[in-house]
Amino acid sequence: MDNRKPVIHFKGIIIPSDWDDQGNVTSILIAACDEKEYHVTAPDAIDRLKPFLRKEITVSGTLEKIKGKTHILISNVEKTT
Repeated sequence: MDNRKPVIHFKGIIIPSDWDDQGNVTSILIAACDEKEYHVTAPDAIDRLKPFLRKEITVSGTLEKIKGKTHILISNVEKTT
């Protein structure tokens, strides 16, 4: 049996969703063009996506539900032109 999760591809905008006491972004989400929101919680992915804050991107990855929220494990991201 194949337990791999399917990879999805979509366009969206990177939005900060939480900050620390110094105002640094600690979590982000991707607001997709279909109005769904995908949470990004992996620290390395957050650091990789910070340069794209408030910009439109195309992203690929796999989804996982955690405590009722949809999270994405990103495999690829590109700035949309």
